[in-house]
Amino acid sequence: MQSNMLFIAAIALSTGIHAETLKKPLPADSSKTVEIEDVVVVASPKENTQLRQTESSVTLFSSQTLKSEGVKTLSELSGNAPNLYMPAYGSAQTSAIYIRGIGSRINTPAVALYVDDVPVADKSAYNMYPTGINRIDILRGPQGTLYGRNAMGGIVRIYTDNPLTRQGVSLQTGTSSRDEATYLSAIINEKLNRQTAFSLGGYYRNSRGIYRNDTLGKKTGGGNEAGGKLRIVYRPGKTWNFDLNAAYQYTDQNAYPYFYGGTTGTTETLPGIVNTITANRESSYRRNMLTTAFKAEHKTRSFTAYSITSYQHMDDRMMMDQDFTYMDYYTLEQRQASNALTEELIVKSLPGKRLQWTGGLFGMWQNLYTQAPVTFYKDGIDMVNGILANALPAITYTNPMTQRPMTMVQSLALTDSKMALDSRMHTPVLNGAVFMQGTLRDFPARNIDFTLGTRLDYEHQEMDYTGNATGINFQYSMDMIRPAQLVSSPVLNGKLNDNYFRVLPKLALKYNLKNDHGNIYATMSKGHRSGGYNVQMMADVMRNAMQTDMTDVTRQYCNDLLQQQADNARTEQLRQMFLGIKTAMNNGMPQTTLPDVGTIVTYKPEYCWNYEAGTHLNFLNRTLTADFSFFFIDTHDQQIARFTNSGMGRAMVNAGQSHSCGLELSLRGNFLDDKLSVALNYGYTHAVFHKYDAGNGNNYTGNKVPFIPEHNTGAFIDYRLPLKHGLFEAVTFGINAKGFGRIYWTEANNAYQNFYATSGAHLQLETSRWQLDLWGKNLTQTKYHTFYFESMGKSFYQKGNPLQIGFDLSFKL
Repeated sequence: MQSNMLFIAAIALSTGIHAETLKKPLPADSSKTVEIEDVVVVASPKENTQLRQTESSVTLFSSQTLKSEGVKTLSELSGNAPNLYMPAYGSAQTSAIYIRGIGSRINTPAVALYVDDVPVADKSAYNMYPTGINRIDILRGPQGTLYGRNAMGGIVRIYTDNPLTRQGVSLQTGTSSRDEATYLSAIINEKLNRQTAFSLGGYYRNSRGIYRNDTLGKKTGGGNEAGGKLRIVYRPGKTWNFDLNAAYQYTDQNAYPYFYGGTTGTTETLPGIVNTITANRESSYRRNMLTTAFKAEHKTRSFTAYSITSYQHMDDRMMMDQDFTYMDYYTLEQRQASNALTEELIVKSLPGKRLQWTGGLFGMWQNLYTQAPVTFYKDGIDMVNGILANALPAITYTNPMTQRPMTMVQSLALTDSKMALDSRMHTPVLNGAVFMQGTLRDFPARNIDFTLGTRLDYEHQEMDYTGNATGINFQYSMDMIRPAQLVSSPVLNGKLNDNYFRVLPKLALKYNLKNDHGNIYATMSKGHRSGGYNVQMMADVMRNAMQTDMTDVTRQYCNDLLQQQADNARTEQLRQMFLGIKTAMNNGMPQTTLPDVGTIVTYKPEYCWNYEAGTHLNFLNRTLTADFSFFFIDTHDQQIARFTNSGMGRAMVNAGQSHSCGLELSLRGNFLDDKLSVALNYGYTHAVFHKYDAGNGNNYTGNKVPFIPEHNTGAFIDYRLPLKHGLFEAVTFGINAKGFGRIYWTEANNAYQNFYATSGAHLQLETSRWQLDLWGKNLTQTKYHTFYFESMGKSFYQKGNPLQIGFDLSFKL
């Protein structure tokens, strides 16, 4: 613990904020600022100036920075920017991103993802492998005014290489130990003429996984990924730009390597499998994704206009052993087919004007079909029968012949060895918005910029649902009556719809320091995250509907039988006895009603107010840059993901109000004639429930919000040694360290991951054509968990990756 605190202190004392430096002099016609945005030129349609000159907390990564810091996937960005946490667990579907205590494990995202200015419509598509990355921007804090729904925590923007500005062929391959992973990627950027260029690339990745499933006798957590991309850029003149993108990705994973952590009660029921993976049925995730986008840009003497159109298709299948042990309870299969269309029209002012403004219209239509059958097996059938055995009360009546009270016990029991509860949902979403933001320079005083903006956002959601379970055979037993074999076929269908309207304003002041030393800013903004419907809750709804239907079928059977017995009775006393039993049974039988689906599956939108103050500073002629910010976030109707009480899926619930406050520091610079590069960052987040009464005597007010690291740190140091003679032109030595924690896993705060730190190192050999990078991760062999949850009175977790070594080889033509 002492070493962990020393690690935090070392990072915190040595940091300021984040920046990038230029390794070569800028051309004479370039900006004098020495930053990524000068070197990696990307024209953002919405910002009128460089990001570090805006009133936001930002972190920028060039492709070279990503390579030197060992980032190949989005989840590996955790710790590379303050308060950015993207744990790797489960499958590619569980793409959780947290910024400043705001994030989401399931359903609607709280952090927006953009690829080449196109919003990724579905959170299930966040965990991707984009090829030819040119730059990644991290904007922390609500970005709702310009980016709308689901940008409440911030946004992640990925830009790929523009073939008009970068040509050549790039080949990359590599491998790693423990998971026996290999990858291969190739991309060609070719200029056809002065106006037209294209980019064509593809990749393949394979991994066997690290941890072993003892029941199935093989490794789990691995899989295969493959994809390709085509980009065509056409620039017919100085005033027009056209950009066409098409990308396909395929993922097939042996997923959800969850260890059994023991019972949450006092007596361990499965002592022989604690801290092992024993799921008896294979859990997997398979996904097909296709994204096409077209961007048009037109420059006039007064403004620049953009049109960005995209179509996104995703088809996936998740199969999960829901009890996560060798016991055969039930599995959940979830199939999704999503089609989304987005269109954004943006107009912004030309740079250099005193009034800088951006305005536009946004529209999105998403059509999502989901099928989520739950299949019960032997142990699951036994569990349900244990519930059904006591579902019907004993019947007490007065025997008319003896005038004595008599009690008759009745029970229900499923008789099939397997049972399936199917549910199908159609959940279309329509979103429309109009936005405007402007910045007036030197107002209200010299060197002060005033920014004001707002967004009007409308969203319409629907859910058409159908649930059925055809031919569920069960047995009804009651004293004095022969057991009856009955059949239940519950059917549940209906339609829900909701409409939401939000105003998302922003107000900011920025003071520009003299001599280009940076700025100081203060911002107030509002963020919004969509509500929706818990499709996995339909399994619980169908189980309740099945029990209701079984009770109704039993009541009808008993009424018909007893009425028949009464009608055929030989004596009046017998007739009265049967009628008395019938009356007592009807009076004692539970009154059944179908569940209120809307109340069970609907969760409300979440919104927050963000108050922030910070600074972007430049030192030593911008060879060293630093950023610092304080923030306070007031969140209402906070969405919290939890497993259902039955264990049959996950649900999003609204948890009242929470407060999140913290700070962010980052520093980046190049020294010793660019031989030494240093990047240090630290983030602190204190996120607590301000008001959260979960019912049933569970009041979590004052508890920490789960899944949020309190401390988030990273340090990266590289030394590049140029070589004048020999086989190599340069050798680079690098070390790095990351730390996270404490992380609470439950709303009750009864389980948590203490602060942990991992370290890595790499040695890079390079020539003008190729680079060989030998690396090691988690060299300290730190043991930690990336995920933990509780279900059905049991705890489960996923381990972080152990020590791994590997190499990356890249070749350019």
